[in-house]
Amino acid sequence: MGVRAHPCQLGCSHGRLEEILRALKDAGLDGIECFYPRHSPEQTAAYLRLADKYGLHITGGSDFHGEAVRPDTFLTPIPLNLNWLGTFQNAQLVPN
Repeated sequence: MGVRAHPCQLGCSHGRLEEILRALKDAGLDGIECFYPRHSPEQTAAYLRLADKYGLHITGGSDFHGEAVRPDTFLTPIPLNLNWLGTFQNAQLVPN
C-alpha cells in the first residue's frame, strides 16, 4: 500500500500538491495522511477533500517517536474508518 505521508512537508502550493497526488494516484497511490499533528485545521480539511476527490484512503499519524525523541509530541488516538484495511489485506493474499 502506498500512502503520501506528511503532505504538508512538501512545501508546495495546494494546486501543485493536487497535481502530485493525481500523478501518484495514476501510479498506484492508495492513501493520503490527512491527520497529522503539524497539520493546521485548514490543511486537514484540504487533504480530506483531496482524498475524497481522488478516491484515496484517509490515514493519520501521531508522529510519536517516543518521549525521549519528541517530548512535545503526544501519542493521541485518531478515529479513522479502517474497514478498508481488511479488503486491502485480502487482496494482497491472492497470488499473481
